[in-house]
Amino acid sequence: MKGAATLLILIVLGVSGCGPLTEPSAGARDHLVGWYKLPNRHYRTREVIPGGGTLIPVFKTDGTYYSVYEGSEIPLKEYPEGLEWAFTPSSMVGTKIGFDEASNDYYIIIGDKGQRNNHQHYISGEKKPMTKTSDF
Repeated sequence: MKGAATLLILIVLGVSGCGPLTEPSAGARDHLVGWYKLPNRHYRTREVIPGGGTLIPVFKTDGTYYSVYEGSEIPLKEYPEGLEWAFTPSSMVGTKIGFDEASNDYYIIIGDKGQRNNHQHYISGEKKPMTKTSDF
């Protein structure tokens, strides 16, 4: 819980200094831009724990997608189902946020090669469902 609160504070601090978060669009909204919630899971059973979770922002500035990790803006690059970690070198290369059209669900694949932080209850490379909580 303390780690989630710290991550949320870092996200808010990182996003607040970024200026405009989205570009004005003439047509449809960019469905990848917004806030996502990754639920907490039990470390042993990996069952979803009600309440809480990690909020993950995705925003777009000057044509580039970004998210926030450990208080820093991280660039994301497009891939067929969504966005992929573009900051290198990094142990998080392979992390993807996507939209599965077959199930109509958003997901994250955490590609943490170092298995650090609060991701111990996630298997690297495993597709985990997320909920999109709002658009910017």
